[in-house]
Amino acid sequence: SHGWTALGVAKARTRDVAGAVTALRRAVEIDPEDGYARKNLGGLLAETGGDASEALGHLTEAARRLPQDPQVWFALGRLAEKSDRTGDADNAYRRVIELSPKGPMLEAAEKGRSRIAQQVFRERKAGLRPDALAYCQGALEHFKGKTQGQIRQVAFEIAVLGMKGLDVNSPATKYSLRTLPGEFSEKTGRGGHQEQDSWRNSLPPLADVLERARAAHRLLGEVHLSLGNLALEYRLPAANAWCDAVLLGKNRTGQPQALIVELKHWNTSGDEPGPYEALMLRDGDPEAHHPSDQVRGYTLYCRKFHSAVLEQQAAVDGCVYFTRLTSGHPDFAASFAKGRYVQDRNLPRQVAASLKSSDARPFVLLDEQRRGFAVCLRVLEQVRQRKDRRQVVIVQGLPGSGKSALAANLWIESAERFAEAGNIVFVTMSPRRAARARTGNRPSRSTRNAPRLDS
Repeated sequence: SHGWTALGVAKARTRDVAGAVTALRRAVEIDPEDGYARKNLGGLLAETGGDASEALGHLTEAARRLPQDPQVWFALGRLAEKSDRTGDADNAYRRVIELSPKGPMLEAAEKGRSRIAQQVFRERKAGLRPDALAYCQGALEHFKGKTQGQIRQVAFEIAVLGMKGLDVNSPATKYSLRTLPGEFSEKTGRGGHQEQDSWRNSLPPLADVLERARAAHRLLGEVHLSLGNLALEYRLPAANAWCDAVLLGKNRTGQPQALIVELKHWNTSGDEPGPYEALMLRDGDPEAHHPSDQVRGYTLYCRKFHSAVLEQQAAVDGCVYFTRLTSGHPDFAASFAKGRYVQDRNLPRQVAASLKSSDARPFVLLDEQRRGFAVCLRVLEQVRQRKDRRQVVIVQGLPGSGKSALAANLWIESAERFAEAGNIVFVTMSPRRAARARTGNRPSRSTRNAPRLDS
């Protein structure tokens, strides 16, 4: 039967419809269990105006034998749509969307669902659906009193959700929006008033800059408008850390690319550099965590631990987008845009910079771990400047909070930066010894002279 199936497909490609149908029918006669022969025969009959009932029989049998083949379901959807069986057509197109996360077939299935939705909407008596009128009236009531910015923010999230397809024919289907209180808030705890205000202030500027970028750059426009290439409030795998927005697509070399965007609607007029890198002075806090270091932690984490990034060798970069610009430097911005490459030819300096690369680090720090890392380095820097001073830094935390990861990174960094400052002693305690230390009990003779780790 495979030979007859191949012959039928070849004849169909040369537009010999009659010869293709004859060959494919012969393949089905030889092996009625051949799902591929039935798929090609049913699809050919459906597309060329053949016997619709025969086409339906072959495609139904093919779907039973090839349930994961999106081509079968697309052919069933096309046949049902031509036969005005809109419910069956919509279900078949939905199955195609589930099985085809990208590609021309996915786009064709989405267009098919759109045609069905428009047809069902217009076929209602008086030209309008009562449920649609009720939804519109409810929306008007809900948005009464809201500002244009608030409405734009909700509309932007609905548009992003619509990129994945909305089931407009099923009133029972519900969708959760981060910008409106609902199921998302209950499950994640990230939908409070502060979170909503943050999104309300940051999403419209993000939508605006993406739209301006799309209009100015054709390649970026394709990335922005393709299905599934913008993730909002993305949680990193196996981590309690959330990325505000992730742009997904391909870079200029064709390599898969993820760009993590941290959104901050901050008034930065009073901010100053902190006492150490990754720290900043903000709102009276001299050890506030700088958002650029926060997003750097996200990028390093994805490069090391994200399955899709590792399997597809994707590039991951990040940036912070301050959606409320309170100060600027147009002259520097213009010169930066026209900047040229300048190499530091001092070989020792280049080698030293390479040694500080994070690629060889055993752990990637996130959020509070990174802030604690920066605070500890600030203390070491103070000790180096005042060699007559000794300092003890105690790092406490529950099991699994990341103390070991913090210690490993501190060990590497201190060896690279502060080797000339003298001995830096790292001491670890077991939970039992820590408990004795807190209660003031003296350690036993067996542990009193326990060795310590020096670097």
